[in-house]
Amino acid sequence: MISIRLILPVLFLILLNNNIYSQEKPGTSKIPDSLSLQSKDTDGDGVNDNEDKCDLDPRPANNFGCPVIVIADHGLKQRIFFATGTSRLSPASVKRLNMLVEILNENPQFYVNLVGHTDSLGNYKANMKLSVARAAAAQSYLLSVGINKNRIVTEGFGPDKPLVVNKTEAWRATNRRVDLILKSAIND
Repeated sequence: MISIRLILPVLFLILLNNNIYSQEKPGTSKIPDSLSLQSKDTDGDGVNDNEDKCDLDPRPANNFGCPVIVIADHGLKQRIFFATGTSRLSPASVKRLNMLVEILNENPQFYVNLVGHTDSLGNYKANMKLSVARAAAAQSYLLSVGINKNRIVTEGFGPDKPLVVNKTEAWRATNRRVDLILKSAIND
């Protein structure tokens, strides 16, 4: 049980700090910094030093006073497509990848997420492997033309994320793809 002797001084300081138990006019009460219940905010970012994880760097209060890193999806999403059961790049796919290379070379802060997919025909495990192989084929091409591997993220979802239902051959062809999603990490 907390002793009343500990609570009363703290309550007094709270009341004094809020000008409730003071003879002075509101807003004129001065509490010595050593007695203040609030900590200093050295960098002026609105986060008290005792909670500020970057106390010499004024940044938003919503991230403990530290920089916020935002992953931005630039809406530049392209797709490359594949024949049934293969991860071989077509000439049309290479053309799209070359457009991506130009963008990456002009914007060193960008990276690309290569997401492989398949249609729903065939064995599920084989489709999962094929979707990874399709993303890896796009990655290999980008590496071969000088894009740093640290700027490429690959993943495969097999038949789990179709764009359209797999009822017709045309629709299945739409699902046999790698999504090329351009992103960047932005420091505020």
